[in-house]
Amino acid sequence: MKQLIFVVRLVGVLILIAAIGLVSTACSPKLSSIVVTPSTPGRLIVGSTQSFTAIGTYSNGSTHDITNSVDWTSAATGTAAVDGNGLATGISNGTTNISASKDGIISPAVALTVISFLQLQ
Repeated sequence: MKQLIFVVRLVGVLILIAAIGLVSTACSPKLSSIVVTPSTPGRLIVGSTQSFTAIGTYSNGSTHDITNSVDWTSAATGTAAVDGNGLATGISNGTTNISASKDGIISPAVALTVISFLQLQ
């Protein structure tokens, strides 16, 4: 009889633990959007850098800096390259779109214009 009670209690505890795990998983906020800042960067001179930040908005309304956990993309890598920390480097004259993505969520693109030093004069 004691063994049966122990088994029933053990099963009850396992069911409770499983239920708690499901509740905590179901309540985890999900990423719902990403915004890249600055949204209107100034012109970037060839060879110089521009730092971008990715801000994630979650299903519970909270926002977090997710700069180092997104995938960064430059649409025209010959114009500017962007590293895993959101640092873009001007390579040649032109305009490219910079965006960030994570978990299937993609930010709106930010246009970055790269110019040569001579174009400043």
